[in-house]
Amino acid sequence: MQELYCVIAFTFFCTAIEIFPTCLPIWAAAVYIGLPLAMLQAVTNQQVTTTVMQELIAGYMLHGRPATNIALKTPG
Repeated sequence: MQELYCVIAFTFFCTAIEIFPTCLPIWAAAVYIGLPLAMLQAVTNQQVTTTVMQELIAGYMLHGRPATNIALKTPG
């Protein structure tokens, strides 16, 4: 049942991205949702705060789009 809720939430998220003019591509949202931050902590034994990691990855993927960076950071 939990997986169904996750799929429904992701569908609503993708719909909101397409309806609202954020200039955020769906592929970036899919990559961003699938980030394995727990695996990074398990391998390196260092806890990285999610906000720093989110800003870093979003800024690298979507260079020069600050509003898109904020839109991608919000669901994270």
